[in-house]
Amino acid sequence: MDESQGGSDPNRRRQIRHEYRDLITQLNNQEDDNPESLNKTLATADKLYEEVLQTKSAGIAALDAVLLHSASTVTYQNAQKLVVDNKFEPRQFTEKLVTLLTGRRNTGNNQREVNVKKEAWKDFGKDVQCCFRRAPPFHFMLGSFDRGPPVQKPKPPTDRQGAKPDGPAVVPVQIDETGKSQQEVTTEEVERMLGILKQLTMGDSQDEVEPISYFEFVINPQSFSHTIENIFHMSFLVKDGHVQIKLDEDGLPVVYPSQPFNPQEHNEEVPRKQLVLSMDMREWKEIVEVFEISEPTIPPREDKKARKKKNRAVSR
Repeated sequence: MDESQGGSDPNRRRQIRHEYRDLITQLNNQEDDNPESLNKTLATADKLYEEVLQTKSAGIAALDAVLLHSASTVTYQNAQKLVVDNKFEPRQFTEKLVTLLTGRRNTGNNQREVNVKKEAWKDFGKDVQCCFRRAPPFHFMLGSFDRGPPVQKPKPPTDRQGAKPDGPAVVPVQIDETGKSQQEVTTEEVERMLGILKQLTMGDSQDEVEPISYFEFVINPQSFSHTIENIFHMSFLVKDGHVQIKLDEDGLPVVYPSQPFNPQEHNEEVPRKQLVLSMDMREWKEIVEVFEISEPTIPPREDKKARKKKNRAVSR
């Protein structure tokens, strides 16, 4: 906001800022807890604030807010230093209250009951209502009542004769064959993949092995999910030593069957290597186009419904 608004003198506005900064410095450097000094500072700030309203300066109003914050901090610190030794005595309070309401002094030795008029209570309530912002909560003078254990309600008797008849009996469905677990399915797929790899790479002699491209073997150009399954199953074959992976002359991975590692046949420890392979949908499509893969080398397995449908067609 432009400080020229309000028609006040710029020199006076500059002087007000200077006075506000002096008051803030005095509050921050004040070491004693003298309330008169604090009251004097706040009174000076009130007079300055009247001129702030005339100048309509946002910068000076911000200094006034900083001053009030510093004053509240100093007041809170002084309140924390106070030591209150006053202890509430219910008997003394009762004696003073009875004297105020009835006009007669009631000593502690006199334990008789005192009747207080209704009008006296009303007048007393009007006198003290300015000390409370809201009505005090109701509580028992001698503590809460002991309710005792909860009373258990008796349950109504069940009318078996008037009950509605049940529906038709439910017969459990007879299951012809139990479903295979995921581990059994994975084992079958790994064995099936190894059999397909041996048929493609081994010749007439078991010693002659011709490696096959890794991508052409595991990629299914028609299904990205089946490709990921093939890569997952291939990892088990490589881990157990049934399949080995190496790079050909072009630096591309090829796979071929091998004999599992037998620790008893080797005296030295063979180091193990681990490779993390990641493939997304875009990379899968690029591999299919570069290697010109049109048909999957590993056909996807048939589910139970497809096998039943195929068996019914053959039987007909």
